[in-house]
Amino acid sequence: MAAVYKGKDHKLKRFVAIKVLKSTYRSDETFIKKFLSEAQAAAGLMHPNVVNVYDVGQDRGLYYMVMELVEGITLKDYIEKKGKLPVHLTFSLAALMAFYTGTEIRDKALIGHRDGQEYNILDDAAVLEFFAANSSKGAREYAHAVLSNEAFWGQDLSALAGVEDAVASYIEEIRALGMRKAMEKIFA
Repeated sequence: MAAVYKGKDHKLKRFVAIKVLKSTYRSDETFIKKFLSEAQAAAGLMHPNVVNVYDVGQDRGLYYMVMELVEGITLKDYIEKKGKLPVHLTFSLAALMAFYTGTEIRDKALIGHRDGQEYNILDDAAVLEFFAANSSKGAREYAHAVLSNEAFWGQDLSALAGVEDAVASYIEEIRALGMRKAMEKIFA
C-alpha cells in the first residue's frame, strides 16, 4: 500500500520516516481514506511502541505521512540475521492464515483493531477475496500464496529460509487440532 523512505527535516535538523502511498493506489478513494485514517489514528496515540506522526498531506497527487524515524531492521533482514522467526510470531502468521480459512468468515462480522481503530474484515473486499481464493489450498501451498503476496506484506516473505515451512506446519496443526489445542501444544 505504501513505501517508507528515510528523509531529513532541514528545519528541525532531524531524520524522519516518510511514508508515501504507492502510485497504484493514489486514485483509489478507499486506499486514500485508509492512509489518512492511519495517520489520524497514529497521531492520536502517545505510546513508546507507536511512532509519532509529524505531518500528513498531499502534494501534486502524492499522499505522504512524515513520522518519527525508528532505526532498525526489516522483517526480512531479521530473518536472514537470526535464521528464523520467533515461535510466537511464526505461530501468529499461521493463526492469521488459518483464521481466514473458515466459511464462517462470510457469515458474521469479524471486528478487530487495525491502525488503532475498529476494523471489520468484511469491509475489506480485497482481503476477503484473496483469502477465499487461497484458503482451500493445502497448508504449504496456502502459506506460499500468503507469504509471497508482496501487496499484503510489502515484500516476498516466502523466499526467506524456513519461514514458509514453519508457518505451513503451524497451519496444519491449527487445522487438525483447532486454535486452542494447537496453542496449548505449542506454548505449553
